[in-house]
Amino acid sequence: MTLLPPLSLQQPIPLSDSFYGTDVSYIHDRGFSRFVDGCCAGLLQLVQQQGINRGRIVDLGCGGGISTEALADVGFETLGIDQSAAMIKLARQRWPQGKFRRASLEDLPLPECQAITALGETLNYTRTVHPGRRLSRFFARAHRALTPNGLLIFDIREPLNRGELASKQQWQGEDWACLVRQGLTRRGRTLTRHVTSFRQLGKLYRREDEIHVQHLYSKSELVASLRARGFRVRTRRSYGTYRLHDHRLVVVAKKVANPRSPRVFVPLDR
Repeated sequence: MTLLPPLSLQQPIPLSDSFYGTDVSYIHDRGFSRFVDGCCAGLLQLVQQQGINRGRIVDLGCGGGISTEALADVGFETLGIDQSAAMIKLARQRWPQGKFRRASLEDLPLPECQAITALGETLNYTRTVHPGRRLSRFFARAHRALTPNGLLIFDIREPLNRGELASKQQWQGEDWACLVRQGLTRRGRTLTRHVTSFRQLGKLYRREDEIHVQHLYSKSELVASLRARGFRVRTRRSYGTYRLHDHRLVVVAKKVANPRSPRVFVPLDR
């Protein structure tokens, strides 16, 4: 695809600590929501296969609220949570009667619930030097929030070799364009994306720059950490018939009310 040059640029928005700002959120919702659309039927199937047909589901990294609304449409009480204010605004515009809250994984107050979902590599994103410890603490809080036999369902990205990663990518829509430069560090465990977006506003294009960092986790360490926190774990490569790309894993963790063996802390930072 040939990227069309912008007509002219407004003053670029300075790089900030914001995550999924106004324009990146708009582009994500307009151009990349097909992933969540494809996952919803399979996600619901995973929940119902475990005998959960009613109650509350907390949808982490809810983005524009597509999965939050889809789960509510079949009778669940849903709460969508995202750390991006722009994403929460889009979710409320899409579904005004929905319940949405802005929070990060660190300060997230998890209510009692029957299931917790996190689509689109939500748990890979990190801003800390010890992302594995952060994730392990989240698993513990999720276990406390879930009712007996409750579910934690998420997809996650696994470690890569540099040769398996495209260093540059670009996409374009009717009124936007997005350029990504990305690279790996720490033995393929940390993926850094430099995201530059252009969004048309009238006759001008506005530029926005963000840096997204993901820590990548292996299947074995995730399973061990979840089991140590009191979960029974299954993994798969799809949500129903919607198959994920290579090096992505769907994790279905079921809360065990009375684990048989003592819990041992398993670090995810290596």
